[in-house]
Amino acid sequence: MLSADDRGGDSAAAALARVKNDLEAELARRRRTLKSLERILATGLPGAEVTLVAEPPRQAIVVRDLAATPEDIGRATSACVARLMAAAPPAPAFVGLFPLDYGESVPVAVALTGTDTAAGLPRVPGADPEILPGGTFAAATHVGPYDQISLTAHALLTWCAERGHAPTGPLREVYVSDPATTPPERLVTHLMIRLEDER
Repeated sequence: MLSADDRGGDSAAAALARVKNDLEAELARRRRTLKSLERILATGLPGAEVTLVAEPPRQAIVVRDLAATPEDIGRATSACVARLMAAAPPAPAFVGLFPLDYGESVPVAVALTGTDTAAGLPRVPGADPEILPGGTFAAATHVGPYDQISLTAHALLTWCAERGHAPTGPLREVYVSDPATTPPERLVTHLMIRLEDER
């Protein structure tokens, strides 16, 4: 058994704690993957109903974070939502903004949208008003846990590819349900991908 009195005990204990944390994170990731596979086995691959919708440009306050790994996206998204909720309680619907392709680290953003002006949008330290572009979007609805949204996103991207639509990021996730009061299997999230203008 290691103790702090052992030579190098502090660094050895810290190293073991890091290994433990890494193993717990990997176990949690595998459990999420297993749940996704169980859902696919029970219901088949999601065949999301996709529609084309026109969206106007919208004024928004956008806060950003960086997920160290794809498994860290949930933490980064929650941190962004918490910053917005602190400035604009009670919580309105938020829009998550995620790249269509990413590597090890993932830039995450969450927007609080307005209508046609910045008036009424809250002040959030470190976040300035921005305009979310409008245009034609392919849209689908995901019902279920947030960590299974990628299944519906894949179906949405497949729909775009099969019809020759060129998607342009980011992927928008419009969170409709309050996760504090809604069971994970009943959470509703609208997914939207902006399509390049066809000339």
